[in-house]
Amino acid sequence: MSRVSNKVAIVSGAGRGLGEVTCLRLAQEGASVVVTDLDEAAATKVAETIGESATAMKLDVTSESDWTNVVDSTIQKFGKLNVVVNNAGVIRLATVEDETEDGFGRTMAIMCDGVFYGMKQGIRGIRQSKEPGSIINFASIAAEVGYSPYFAYTAAKGAVRAMTRSAAIHLQERSLPIRVNTILPGALGTPMGEDLLSMVEDFTTRNGYPPQLSAPKGPGTEAFYPGGQPDEAKIGPGMGTPDDAAWLVVFLASDESKFINGSEIRVDNCASIQPN
Repeated sequence: MSRVSNKVAIVSGAGRGLGEVTCLRLAQEGASVVVTDLDEAAATKVAETIGESATAMKLDVTSESDWTNVVDSTIQKFGKLNVVVNNAGVIRLATVEDETEDGFGRTMAIMCDGVFYGMKQGIRGIRQSKEPGSIINFASIAAEVGYSPYFAYTAAKGAVRAMTRSAAIHLQERSLPIRVNTILPGALGTPMGEDLLSMVEDFTTRNGYPPQLSAPKGPGTEAFYPGGQPDEAKIGPGMGTPDDAAWLVVFLASDESKFINGSEIRVDNCASIQPN
């Protein structure tokens, strides 16, 4: 109940799914949490579930002025800022040939520009607070293995990995006590996974063939294969839960991880390194 006590955290995309569970776990371990989302009503519902240690704020992660306002409002309310979790994301099913300019741009704006603004303004707020800080960025194993129907998503998550390394080194070079790390989840049971499944029919209609989702094989992943498990004899990593990543956020936000900086940590039960 005290792993992140006296810390103040901002979590983006926290109105549902992984962001919501991350807020719940941070609060459970003693943090004050700013629940942010473009859907302010959803963020408010999460904050009300947590109670007095949480507040909700509307945040369009593609707007640096929104990030500036959220960081300033957080410090005004809680007196400081220690942790920023860049979780907000969107997924699309489109290959390099099928993707559109608008689709690619929107995906990059949310998950590349949004992480940039979150780190930049988060660093400003943490420095102003004059306490050690931690910035945690969500990438994906898709940035490692290059799933073909997630072209824009893969590009954005690859950028997150690179930006994390650059920011971590910059802060270390400046002797600033702010760590920056990346989490690379695999298949987790979140609403984004349900969003993905709803796009399969449209992708198939556009291209004339179904997308190769490349989800890990094994119990718990049947939803990714509408026709049933593709290989009943092969037991793979299965599907994780939001808690599998949320508890890692708690660890990286806490002083337990004070010597972990610039790291990329997979949460995929070997999915990204498992032979086909």
